[in-house]
Amino acid sequence: MTILRSTLDTTGADFGAAKHAMEAKLEQLTADLEPALAGGGERKVARHRERGKFTARERIDMILDRESPFLELCALAAWGSDFQTGASVVALKVVPRYPRSYFEGGMPVDASDVKRIEGQWGDAAQAMVDAVKAQGAAQGVTVKAVTAKSDLVAEAVISAAKKHKCDLIVMASHGRKGLKRLLLGSETQHVLTHSHIPVLVLR
Repeated sequence: MTILRSTLDTTGADFGAAKHAMEAKLEQLTADLEPALAGGGERKVARHRERGKFTARERIDMILDRESPFLELCALAAWGSDFQTGASVVALKVVPRYPRSYFEGGMPVDASDVKRIEGQWGDAAQAMVDAVKAQGAAQGVTVKAVTAKSDLVAEAVISAAKKHKCDLIVMASHGRKGLKRLLLGSETQHVLTHSHIPVLVLR
């Protein structure tokens, strides 16, 4: 039988230095993996618990057979990287127009008051998206602050997504059910059914 003998000197200074360097990298990797394996940290896990939900890894564990082999790839993909992918966020706030009443007995509103109220709404909307932009800048994310004036919220969202060439629309859902959903409708549902751009719904 052929025996392969190593010429590696495990007692040499170079080997010791390389060993310590790799052990340090493994320790750092283990430390970086902890928040990922913990589902983002105690606060985020607690928020999941309050909503009666499990973390992603817990859901995976439930569908896997006990003691079955499982290999997770790229758990730390791009973690700590300074490489810029070029992705950015468009923060949009749709501002409705002041409602005009055309019914008999309706209280007329002076045009100057309407302009003033709509201006206040516009300023509040701009402040909101500007705050999102500032939060993004603090995290190193490029955010474009945009407002749109329209009574058709869903159409304004879709139009803005097309204008800014977005690859994904992210919207929140209030979770209305039954009669409330029937009467109030759902702007998110409208976007889901009319947008040709992928939509991510958060609750």
